[in-house]
Amino acid sequence: GPVRVKVDTQKSQQRAGDRRADMSYRASKINGMTVKNTEGKELGTVKDIVLDVRTGKARYAAVSFGGFLGIGDKLFAVPWNAFDCERTDDGAYLVLDVTEEQMKNAPGFDEETWPDFGNREFTDKNDKFYRRGDQNRPREVPRQPRPNRVPQSNQ
Repeated sequence: GPVRVKVDTQKSQQRAGDRRADMSYRASKINGMTVKNTEGKELGTVKDIVLDVRTGKARYAAVSFGGFLGIGDKLFAVPWNAFDCERTDDGAYLVLDVTEEQMKNAPGFDEETWPDFGNREFTDKNDKFYRRGDQNRPREVPRQPRPNRVPQSNQ
C-alpha cells in the first residue's frame, strides 16, 4: 500500500518564519557578507558599512566586486536600501538588483580615498545609479504649526 509520511507543517512554517522574521545582524557579520544579484550570481562582498550617526541607520555598504567582475580593487558605495536580505539554512546574503554589465559602469572609489558622504553632489549622482534617488537620505520633517486651541465649553 501507499506509504504515509506525517509532516509537521507547523514546525516547518515556524522555521521559515524564523528565517524571515529577524533580519538584525551585527556589523561584524555584515562585513564579509556575500552580495548576489537577483539571479543568484555572486557579485562581491561587503567590506564596510557607512552609518548615519544621527539616525542610527545604515546609509551605504562599501562593496568590493573586483574578484567577481574583474573590476579591480575599487569599492562601490551601494545605498543600503538598494539591498534585500535573504536568509538560508547556510546563512544570509544580500541581494542587489543589478546586472554584471551595470556594475561594470557603476561609480566606484579607491580604498585609500573614500568619498565624502556628506557631499550631496556625490550622493545624488551615486544613488541615482542604483535608482534609489533621495530615499536613502535622512529627511528633516518640517514641523507642522500647532492649531490654535480653543477652550471647549462644557455647556
